[in-house]
Amino acid sequence: MRASITPPSSKPLATADASTAKDGHGATYTAGVPTAPECATMFEYLQRSVQRNPTGDFLGHRPKGADGVVGPDYEWQSYETVFGRIQSLAAGLLHHDMIAQTTDANERILGIYMKNRPEWVLAHYAVMYAGGFSVA
Repeated sequence: MRASITPPSSKPLATADASTAKDGHGATYTAGVPTAPECATMFEYLQRSVQRNPTGDFLGHRPKGADGVVGPDYEWQSYETVFGRIQSLAAGLLHHDMIAQTTDANERILGIYMKNRPEWVLAHYAVMYAGGFSVA
């Protein structure tokens, strides 16, 4: 059974400023001050998710049967399992020096060319784990 998702609070996302309303035009809406994000990068969000929910469903796909037809049900991998695969792939990329150095000494890049599939997500995060960035 999946965890339930808590709906956002009933606090309005924006407030109307009635003093700005004119004939034929509505009021201007002002958004409240947003809270600071908990993480600065996608990779930090992944790490936080692994810590908070290691056994939760993260990456899924619908496998093909022997007849080549895609089944109706997803097979899921947990955050913890996927993160382990990311670490292993990153180690392999570094070992085989597959993340190219750019002209900037601090940048490393890997081009990813593959179909939309779970392995793309693994490759993308593995490059980040290895200290680089990917282009698709």
